Amino acid sequence: MIAKSPRCSWWTRRKSRLGSCIFTTFCAPVSPDPDPAGLIELEKDASAMASADSNAGTTPPPSTPPVRGASIPVSIGRRTLNQSYGRMVGWLKVLLPTVAVALIALVVAWPYLKQEGHRITDSLTGAGQLITEHMEVSQARYAGISEDGQRYTVTAKSVQQANVDAIMVDFTEPRADINLSDGSWALVTAETGTLNRETQVLELFSKVNLFHDLGYEFHSESATFDLLQGNAFGFDPVQGQGPFGYLEAEGFQLMNRGEQVQLTGKARVIIYDTD
Repeated sequence: MIAKSPRCSWWTRRKSRLGSCIFTTFCAPVSPDPDPAGLIELEKDASAMASADSNAGTTPPPSTPPVRGASIPVSIGRRTLNQSYGRMVGWLKVLLPTVAVALIALVVAWPYLKQEGHRITDSLTGAGQLITEHMEVSQARYAGISEDGQRYTVTAKSVQQANVDAIMVDFTEPRADINLSDGSWALVTAETGTLNRETQVLELFSKVNLFHDLGYEFHSESATFDLLQGNAFGFDPVQGQGPFGYLEAEGFQLMNRGEQVQLTGKARVIIYDTD
């Protein structure tokens, strides 16, 4: 007699564990000459297990003990996080380019110092005397309007250049007040600054601060602005705070005139839940 290939009887058993289902498959090998009585008993056992599973499915699961403390739905938490993070990024995209916009005023003012030194008080309101030996102006003040309609006023304790052909221009205690197009106000201060006239790269050093009247602040020890490309970066630790929360990092980068803002190095951002 030709031996029959082994056959299997299949069924599934379901368990409930912490709200999840586990499915287990059993296989019972059958001999080449199976015992009909054995098969009948096996089918009865399978039917009994299926019935037990069906009854078990209708039994309500044990109630979960209450958890103390507030419970916030995940969807709401994510929405709040996204809104707060969006406000933070929007703040950086507005304020960091504002630094460059305001300090361009110093670049705009300098040609007046070089070309019309004898009439410096006409170009810079309230400016002091021009020292022609090394081209220095004390208590300089300049007011203007940027291309996008933002009014600004820039002051400096002194603005100086080694000679007429010198590439570098030095600033002492530069300060820029900006009235933004949305009606808000911002202030940028530093202890010293240096402008490369050829590359149009402006560097600020020591206590570089940016304030916004909506409650935002940004602090670092240095910042560099590429006025031609619209980029800015800093390699010293930075701290910022405002209605959105608090941030700190080892540095920052701003590209494409504020379209991309990035915190560099080890960074920490704490976002307040304002909803």
